[in-house]
Amino acid sequence: MNPFMTHIVAGYPNIETSKQMLEFMIAEKVSAIEIQIPFSDPSADGPILMRANEHAVNHGNGRNQVLELIESVDFKDTTCLIMCYYQSLFYSDTADFIRQAIDKGCDGFIVPDLPFDSLDMHSLIADNPDLKTRIIPVVSPGISRERLNLLSQTLAPEIIYLTARPGTTGLDTAFSDSLRRTSKEINQAFPDAKLAIGFGIKSSADARQVLAIADLAVVGSVLTEAITESEDKFHKVLSNLFSA
Repeated sequence: MNPFMTHIVAGYPNIETSKQMLEFMIAEKVSAIEIQIPFSDPSADGPILMRANEHAVNHGNGRNQVLELIESVDFKDTTCLIMCYYQSLFYSDTADFIRQAIDKGCDGFIVPDLPFDSLDMHSLIADNPDLKTRIIPVVSPGISRERLNLLSQTLAPEIIYLTARPGTTGLDTAFSDSLRRTSKEINQAFPDAKLAIGFGIKSSADARQVLAIADLAVVGSVLTEAITESEDKFHKVLSNLFSA
C-alpha cells in the first residue's frame, strides 16, 4: 500500500466525480481515505477546502450522501474514514448514523473539533464502545506527555493524526523540531498505532519529510485544488506525490 492518507469533500465538485476520485485512489493503493461530510463552517479547513465544503453543501450534500458514497465503492484494502465536525455527527440520530456508517464499510471517524478528553467524547464512547478503537484523535505538535497518557486512557486508536503545525489546512508548512519530537513521543506512547501527519503537504518533497518520521502522509487541499481544474490534473498530482 502507498503510505498516504488522502482526503476528499463528498460531493465536490459532484457525487459522480467524488466516486471516481475514490476509485482512482483505491486503485493506486492509498492506505486510507478521509471522506469529509460537507459542513458550512469547517473551522480546521483552509480556503481551498472551505470553498469545496460551501459548494458541496449548497448542492445538497451531507451525511446521507456520504453513506451512499461509501456503500457504492469497494475499498478493498484501503481504510475508509469519515471526517466530520462535531455538529455534523451530533445534530441528529448519532448512534444510528455511526451504526449505518460502520455497516456500509466505514472503518473510523475523525472529528477534529471534538477533544479526546471532552465530556462529549466520553459520552460518545460510553454509548458506542467500539468507537474507542475507531475514533482517530487529532493532536498538535508540542502535546504534553501527560496529555498523551490521558489519551491512552481514553482511546485505543489504530491511527493518530498529528497536525504538522497549528492553524488550518492547505497553507505552506515548515516541518519543525517540535513536530519531530512529538512524532517520536507519540510512537513511544502508542507503538501499535500508525502515525499520520497532515496540513500543508503539497509535494513529494513534503511527503518525503513527513514519511521520514510518520507512517502516513495526509494530503487533501492539493488534491481538491487539482480536481477543481480537471480530472487529469488530479490524477497527475496524486501520481506525482507517490514519487516520495
